[in-house]
Amino acid sequence: MLKILRIFILISLFSQVLPVTQLSGQEKEGTVKYTPDFRFTDGIYLNFDQVKLNSPIPKSKLLTSVDYNDREFFKKILEGDKIFFYDNMGVRQEVVKNNIWGYSRNGVLYIQVQDNFNRITFVGNICHFVADITTIDRSYNSPYGYYDP
Repeated sequence: MLKILRIFILISLFSQVLPVTQLSGQEKEGTVKYTPDFRFTDGIYLNFDQVKLNSPIPKSKLLTSVDYNDREFFKKILEGDKIFFYDNMGVRQEVVKNNIWGYSRNGVLYIQVQDNFNRITFVGNICHFVADITTIDRSYNSPYGYYDP
């Protein structure tokens, strides 16, 4: 039996990054204070370390025929199975879509869960996003009671 569940997920993605300690009125080096006004850099994040550093692969380094100013740029580029981009050395690289952590569009972060990209609505010590997750229930419950063939 195939079930689709709507799940409200609370995760603590940024718990290692967010505790900002005040040292003489200054933030601890290497930490970022995520406020409601914080804007992520637009681009594709391959892993969580890129998210913490806010350094994605920018649109300009992605190899595509899609217009960079298109409103649905990321939707169109993520329709394929692979994404091609140029790394910092200018070498062409490819990554399978399923290996992407997420992307940022207009400063808003989207995370990949089961081949779908879901918006992270609240970023902080606890992050919040909504995702549809498909599960398969392989157990069979007989309406007539226990039966072992």
